Amino acid sequence: MELRRKNIEENIQALLSLKTGQGLSAEINKFQGFGGLRDELKNPVLLTRLNKFLNNQEIESLKATTGSAYYTPELITRFMWALIVKMRLKPEKILEPAAGTGAFLESMPDHITTGEIIAIEKDILTSKILRLKYPDIKVISCSFGQFYRPISMIAARKSYKELYEQCSVTLEISSD
Repeated sequence: MELRRKNIEENIQALLSLKTGQGLSAEINKFQGFGGLRDELKNPVLLTRLNKFLNNQEIESLKATTGSAYYTPELITRFMWALIVKMRLKPEKILEPAAGTGAFLESMPDHITTGEIIAIEKDILTSKILRLKYPDIKVISCSFGQFYRPISMIAARKSYKELYEQCSVTLEISSD
C-alpha cells in the first residue's frame, strides 16, 4: 500500500510540474502512469487534488489508461535492443506503439540511427511528457488502433506480438 501511495504522489508531482511549465525535471522523470491505479482515480480526495490543475479531458485520459499504462522494465528494453544489435537490424523507421514515457527510447543504443522514430501514446499527459523528453521524435497522441503507417520495426513487448504481422520485416531468431 505504501508503494501505491508513493507512486501516486510522484505522479501528482510530475503532473503538477508538467502543468506549471517547468520543463523536463526530476519530478517529471518519475511519472509512472496510473496503470493498476484505477480505484485510486475514483477516490474523491485524489480527484479533488487533480481537478486543481488538470482539466476533465486530461483526467478522463488518465482514467482510460489505468488498464494499460504499465511501463516496461529497463532490463527488458535493454535486452530487446541487444537482440536487435546482435541480429544486425538497421531499421529505417521505428514505431513505438505504446510509448508511455519512453522506456524503449531510453534504452536505444546511441549508434542506432534511423530515418524516423514514431512514438504513439494514448494518454494526453504522458504524450506531453514524452515530447519533453524526446523533442526530436514524432509523438502521436492516439491509440495504436487509430494509427496506421508503413514501418520497418516495432519496438514492443510480447503482448504486441500481433503487431509484428503488420510490420514489413519478419523477425526470425535462430538458435545459432
